[in-house]
Amino acid sequence: RDDYRHRPSLRALGLILRDMGQLDLAETYLHRLFDELPSNDPLRKDLCLDLSRIASMKKDFDQSLHWKKKMMESPSGRMMIFLSK
Repeated sequence: RDDYRHRPSLRALGLILRDMGQLDLAETYLHRLFDELPSNDPLRKDLCLDLSRIASMKKDFDQSLHWKKKMMESPSGRMMIFLSK
């Protein structure tokens, strides 16, 4: 599908918005991308980490923990949690 090639740019836009302090808008774009990806797409674990960081920046620690747990649901997510420090 043609929209697959736009995924990295949607993530990049979300991260730029996060860095600009536009946390709600960044969260919207990243969450939308997360929802559109197949459950086995490796980008989903990266998006979980991105969304967890945004939630932490918003002081929503329950939501941050939710995204970290979601990342752990991925088999490759277990390794990522230890390497992300």
